[in-house]
Amino acid sequence: KRDTRLQVPMAIADGQGGHDQDEAMAAADKMLEERANRAKELLSKKHRGLRKDQVEKKARKLQLERSMVGLSETKKHTLRSQLEIEENLVKKESRKKIAPGDFESLAIVGRGAFGEVRLVRRRPGDDADDG
Repeated sequence: KRDTRLQVPMAIADGQGGHDQDEAMAAADKMLEERANRAKELLSKKHRGLRKDQVEKKARKLQLERSMVGLSETKKHTLRSQLEIEENLVKKESRKKIAPGDFESLAIVGRGAFGEVRLVRRRPGDDADDG
C-alpha cells in the first residue's frame, strides 16, 4: 500500500530553503487537495448509491400497494411483511463476502501465466440463493 502521509523536506522543517520551500509547500498542498477530492468523490458515490437504493425500495413498495387494491387489511399486512423480509434478505446477501470455498470447480477452462480460469458452480447451502 502506498504511503499517503505528507512528507516535508528537511529544508522546510529547518526553516531554510526559500523558493524551494514554497515549491515544496505547494506540492504538499496539491497532494492534500487531491486526497481530499478522492475522499469527497468516494463519499459522494456512496451517497448516490444509498439514495438510489432508497428510491428503488420506495418504488417496489408503491408497486405492491397498487397491486393490493381491493384486498383485505390482513392480507395487505401479510404482503407488506413479506416484502420487508425479502428486502432485508437481499440486503444481507449483498453484504455477504464470498470465498473460493463457496464454489465447486467443474472444469478448467484455460491456463496462463497468471493462473487458471475455472468453470465453477456455487455450492448449495442453507444461505445460498438458487436463482
